[in-house]
Amino acid sequence: MEHGIWRTDLGAPLNFTTNARITGPLTAEVLRAALPAVRARHPHLRARIATDAAGHPGFRHDEVPPLELTVVAGGDWVKELEREINQPFALQGPLARFTLVPTGPGEAYLLITIHHSVGDGMSGAFLMRDLLEACAQAVAGQTPRLAELAESASIDEGLPPAGRGLRAWGHHLRFISRELSVALRSGRPLKVRRDQHHYAHSRRARVIPHQLDPVFAERLLTRARAEQTTVHGALSAAMLLGTLADAQVERAGVTFGTPVNVRALLAPAIAEQLGFYISMVSYRAVVDAKVPLWDLARAVRRQLEGTIARGDQLSMLDLLPRLMGLLDSPGLEPKVLLERVERAAAATTGLTNLGRLTIASQHGPLKIEDCHFAACPSALGDFMATATSLHGRIFWNFVWADPVLTEAHAHSLVGGIVDRLKRAVA
Repeated sequence: MEHGIWRTDLGAPLNFTTNARITGPLTAEVLRAALPAVRARHPHLRARIATDAAGHPGFRHDEVPPLELTVVAGGDWVKELEREINQPFALQGPLARFTLVPTGPGEAYLLITIHHSVGDGMSGAFLMRDLLEACAQAVAGQTPRLAELAESASIDEGLPPAGRGLRAWGHHLRFISRELSVALRSGRPLKVRRDQHHYAHSRRARVIPHQLDPVFAERLLTRARAEQTTVHGALSAAMLLGTLADAQVERAGVTFGTPVNVRALLAPAIAEQLGFYISMVSYRAVVDAKVPLWDLARAVRRQLEGTIARGDQLSMLDLLPRLMGLLDSPGLEPKVLLERVERAAAATTGLTNLGRLTIASQHGPLKIEDCHFAACPSALGDFMATATSLHGRIFWNFVWADPVLTEAHAHSLVGGIVDRLKRAVA
């Protein structure tokens, strides 16, 4: 999985950035004092990616530059978020970047960008927490120190037997059979309506942030429970129906991606480490544009829960690298690989939902007021969203490909999705 991400990233960035609004005495000096402590805690922050004589990539821990902080005046954190998710990482490392955007006395935005081969959405939340804890020690006049974590285990090493090897192939074959059956019934999946065609290596990820206030978020949760679905199901249904409406399609087959956290399947020791610990499952069906949002939300929940209960996310972890290997070949230019991936990919939209963050938000005089993230989809999508919840607010960030969608089109698409959700809750 890491190899596939690395190869894709060479053609177009596949970064993700965690963004937090911090109140309290957070300064550049405090952050720079804290960075060595988080570098010492997390092995991946001391790593770089290098290839051996045969051209195979791997993590190296030699000659890696120290972590650095960039301070950006002006207070436009959305602009910095977009810059960060589109900026490639230097292979000599380190594989994380830190940006401070002061917005006023006692308030600033802190951005942590991580190369996707060494981190996922939860990695960003854990690293934000650890960094603020080290900062609190620095504010108190102490030398920041954090407990060091062991070297991260890979998914391949930690998966149960059901997810790998010969014992898994019976499950894989049943999974492939179900996927083919759904594909035959639903036809070629609907894609997001494009204004222009550009491959991933010639486009830029843009972000439209949206926040659901605590009052509405609580109403959404209450209504979702009453409708026997989840907030994730409701957000997904709004995105699916909004995409159909934007494409002016009455009925179509859809494929809607949902990343799944597989940390719980692995050894408890890696629970809070930086690493790539996610798989992908999808909602696949024929959707009528006139279906009530809550009916679709229930269908999304049922299918995703059934898929995860069967362990299909384990099959995806084993099969996706094999599919990537069929598209890739020795000496193939990364940009050509991106074009192949994009032509083969069924899904151009999806939702990554971390749910309610359980990380500590108060660290001495420093407090995490907001915490959310955005990811650059590279060749994996034209339009996607991420969601997190903290202090009762839901942060719903929409990422779109520019100039595949015009700015006006992207805002219209997002506005329609959000309005559809609000109407359904009301």
